[in-house]
Amino acid sequence: MWKGYCVALANLYLLGKGVPKDSSEAVRWLRRAAEQGDAQAQANLASLYEQGKGVPLDYITAYRLYQRSIQAGNEGSKSRIKNLLRIMTPRQIKEGSTLDQRMN
Repeated sequence: MWKGYCVALANLYLLGKGVPKDSSEAVRWLRRAAEQGDAQAQANLASLYEQGKGVPLDYITAYRLYQRSIQAGNEGSKSRIKNLLRIMTPRQIKEGSTLDQRMN
């Protein structure tokens, strides 16, 4: 249950609601929940990597996190990963797929 609180707190930091707006702090909270398998946290964190918001721009990490989110049951990540694949290079896709396979 605490994973949901981490995601909610991260959203507050992203929006600056009740706390200072801070993407890096949002990443910290999302990472905690994502590492515990929270599909929404994985998708939200992937989006931040895709945008380079609070973290360095990293399509490979975004791809891997979207894959994890899909595996954890987040159907919405399927459309996000399709959009991401349009801007990734073939090398990035291969590297992201290789990383994901090694982590399984």
